[in-house]
Amino acid sequence: MGWASEGVVAESQQMAWPLQLARRANRQMSAPYIAFPGCRSPFRAPLLTFQRVSNESVAIPASLLSCAPLDPLATSIPAANVAMNAARAADALRTTPENTTDLGNRQLYSRVLPPNTSQVMAMEQQNPKFVSVELGANEVLGGIEGRFVPGVNVVPLPFFAADYAVILDRVARTVNTGAVLVGLIDDVRQFPSFRAGTELWLERGQFRAFGVIVLPDCENSPNVLFIPQIVPAAVARAAQTRQPSPLSCTASLDPTARDFILSPTEVAQVNGLLAQLDGYIHQQAQQRGWAFFRLQALYGKSGVKGPFSVAQLMASPQPYGPYFSLDGVHPSALGQTVLTDAAAAAINVRYQLGLPVGIGALIAGR
Repeated sequence: MGWASEGVVAESQQMAWPLQLARRANRQMSAPYIAFPGCRSPFRAPLLTFQRVSNESVAIPASLLSCAPLDPLATSIPAANVAMNAARAADALRTTPENTTDLGNRQLYSRVLPPNTSQVMAMEQQNPKFVSVELGANEVLGGIEGRFVPGVNVVPLPFFAADYAVILDRVARTVNTGAVLVGLIDDVRQFPSFRAGTELWLERGQFRAFGVIVLPDCENSPNVLFIPQIVPAAVARAAQTRQPSPLSCTASLDPTARDFILSPTEVAQVNGLLAQLDGYIHQQAQQRGWAFFRLQALYGKSGVKGPFSVAQLMASPQPYGPYFSLDGVHPSALGQTVLTDAAAAAINVRYQLGLPVGIGALIAGR
């Protein structure tokens, strides 16, 4: 939907890859554009401000954040883009503005979907000729919490597959041209926001400038840390207490703890589920004769994850580089363009549409 920097607003929605793709086909795709400052409002750069664009603190729980209305110029809902932040396949089938249990996105649902309408229902109501389906990532994304608990923070393949197949059956009954399915990534460590403990140890001198002491357990740590939850919190503690803030790379002994540190075992579990879901999505695309591309086109792209720098993280306008937004997970406008290239190439192979490809490489100066 154009979610970026932990929020969504019309500016980022306009750069979502489906809308970029439509423009390459000389079409204008409608979207439920959210007025400024967003719903919820994106992070403000640099992260050292600890604020969102709305001037709200990043420490405020998502369920308590403000949510701007639809932009006055937005098309009435449902618009052609019915994507929803954090939605899983089960949500796409059954979740409506009235029954959502996602408190952090409750208000957003009413901005995107009409009453008593799920994403799939909203798609069907519009009788589209062509549909893109990007689901599966949120079934695994709970793994960033530093735990792998099937049925709690990740969704096992059989549950995803059951709902995903129903979604695709309903797409097949609706479209008269075709569809493109989106696969996943190879390795959770490809997120620029995941860093090895050893990388933090090498930056220990720079961390001191922010009042953070990287503990010796990071020096030879086999673990990877989800930086957005760990480093800014440590910097904020140091600033608030005016005391050195310790940063440890040791994972909790409790496998159900949300410590945002992945052990090698947990990395293998997350990557195993990614491979299972990705394989199933690819299989469905082949069986149904639809186009297919993968988020790996961006997350596995050479050079998108540079060396870790705490100064860049906290004080730079691009803490995770030019391809990713301020949350370290979702693409920036340039990252969305890379995905647009991948989508266009895949659709050209399957449907011979002749969509322009390579624009993202030109923007990147390659």
